[in-house]
Amino acid sequence: MVKGPPVSVNLIKKNPRSKKAREWTAAVQDAAVKQWERDKRLPAEKPWLVPLSVVITVYFTATRLDVDNAIKPILDAMEKVLYDDDSSVFRIAAERVDLRRAVRTEIPSALVEEALDRPASETELVHVVLDWEPSEDGT
Repeated sequence: MVKGPPVSVNLIKKNPRSKKAREWTAAVQDAAVKQWERDKRLPAEKPWLVPLSVVITVYFTATRLDVDNAIKPILDAMEKVLYDDDSSVFRIAAERVDLRRAVRTEIPSALVEEALDRPASETELVHVVLDWEPSEDGT
């Protein structure tokens, strides 16, 4: 879970060393490491060899961003932190949810519910779920 709207791939292409891009990358990396350490759900000894699945949900109120432009910076930020290379990613599902118009039809996780239980001006966030295909031995 990362607070704030994601950085667009277009911003990074124009100015990869921008303060906003660097701060966004650091925020994604920090959140990923903290959650990973909390969950203690690391796959096999070499997680970069395991096929990964990524689900990205961008919750927004004001910042409009094409969902496809949010994917690459998130995947790149998690490289060398959670996996060696984003070529390990075999499946990506991504959506953006306009919180001003969204009708919630499913119960979000406790983590998402807590993050969204704030004033509308403070609820822009990105939720990323990373999962891997288990190996034959179940790891």
